[in-house]
Amino acid sequence: MSFQLRPVYVLFISILFFLSSVRPLFPLDTRPENSGETYILQNGAISLLSGAGVSEISLNGDVTAIFTADGGVYYVRHDDRGYTAGFYTTAPSGSFEFQVLHQPCTVERFMVSEKILYILFKRPGELPDSESGELVRLNPYTGGIDTVKPVADFGLAGGTVFIIRGREICYNGNSIPLVLEGDLSVKAVVDERLVLVGSDDETEVCDLRAGRNIYQYSATEEFPVNDEYNLVIEFMDAGGQDLSKGTGDDMVYYNIIVNGYEDVRTEIAPGRIVKISYLQLDPGRHYLIRMERWELDRARGRYVRANNIMQPGELKVFVPENRGLKILVQYEPSGYNIKQGVYRGNEK
Repeated sequence: MSFQLRPVYVLFISILFFLSSVRPLFPLDTRPENSGETYILQNGAISLLSGAGVSEISLNGDVTAIFTADGGVYYVRHDDRGYTAGFYTTAPSGSFEFQVLHQPCTVERFMVSEKILYILFKRPGELPDSESGELVRLNPYTGGIDTVKPVADFGLAGGTVFIIRGREICYNGNSIPLVLEGDLSVKAVVDERLVLVGSDDETEVCDLRAGRNIYQYSATEEFPVNDEYNLVIEFMDAGGQDLSKGTGDDMVYYNIIVNGYEDVRTEIAPGRIVKISYLQLDPGRHYLIRMERWELDRARGRYVRANNIMQPGELKVFVPENRGLKILVQYEPSGYNIKQGVYRGNEK
């Protein structure tokens, strides 16, 4: 994953220097001079709590996010010019601000690592899982601002950024497939390597260093695991609807071809009857699965492969570890509706 550099107009408000010597923007010793200082965000303003009492930091606009580190507080604020990111400290190392975004957005997540600022913006009015997010990285040493999009969410592990995009985690040039669907977000990072990704009441666990999707669990149910199969594929024609050929009572079966060499055939039954295939594949791998629909040609008295517009086609599938995967293939008048997710049992 790489950030694309885009030109911006940087607004550098102020940098304070200690005495007349040239000092770096951030001192090597980032411990606050007064260990009793605490910064809080309330009603769009930052307040400093110290031994002297409570004082409000004077900033233009509304502060939308803060991150306390390096002997001060990093923040993102909004006014009529857009979003500005900055750093405030009472130490002599100084404070600064940079203009980062002019578009109307919301701040979804704000983090700082090694004095580099990361801000996830999302456009208003977009659906939660539309992946309209734009991740901005600000380097205050150079004033450089880089962006990457689309991004659903992001996190930091050992100082390295990772993002959620599509149904995968992108990290250090590699990707880890996710089984979860819906509005995905980072719930936690454990030991700088295990990432917990959440969607509603379900959680998926991934190991960044190993590049593996290792587990998934739910707060409301237990996912069944079977030693005999880890991939379940169900086929069915939409019941009670007139299809391009017949009404769902034609005798059909499906061939399932895995990576071009493994051939599995479902039972023969009317299209409206659910046909189920159970496969055992090596977990932790991608597979290319081709599904072919075959129909009874009564005039010829044999089964023939349906024409291409009635074929489900190929599907790239990642088989997770420690649980099963289910693919539901439903043929409708408009074409095939294919859904995949963790296997939950015999529900449809």
